[in-house]
Amino acid sequence: MSSDEQSSSSLTRSASVPDRGPVGRLLALAWRHRALCLLAFVGQVATLALGLGALGASGLAIDVIRSGWRRPPAGPWGGSSPR
Repeated sequence: MSSDEQSSSSLTRSASVPDRGPVGRLLALAWRHRALCLLAFVGQVATLALGLGALGASGLAIDVIRSGWRRPPAGPWGGSSPR
């Protein structure tokens, strides 16, 4: 097969396949590996949920500690006393 025949056959073959662009190719790749993609997505959602839960729990812990904190008595002019 000559180089002219190879180039014309590759042009014919590429012309029959629509160019989907990078997003289309990534979606096709994700569809072929949808089980692993779904597993990765679920893992990321779980990580996000655990992170937000930890942030909320630390905020709750700060609120509990601050509510139990004993404030120093007010100074003579209404301000707090120096430490």
